[in-house]
Amino acid sequence: MQGSHSASNMANILVKVLNMYIKVAINYITAVNGTIINGIFLDLQLELKEWSQENGQIWCLAHVLNIAP
Repeated sequence: MQGSHSASNMANILVKVLNMYIKVAINYITAVNGTIINGIFLDLQLELKEWSQENGQIWCLAHVLNIAP
């Protein structure tokens, strides 16, 4: 990846990959809980009209258990 590792730049790269390979088959994305990930998913919602963060994001169970009190 060239440039900064901002949510916007990473989302642009992810959208390119999804459009090239798996846009039609993607239903859910598993990711860690983090500010950058939320930013990426918000950008993805704008680019991939048929996908939404609310219905398509699954939190990584290992990370959820790690941050649980």
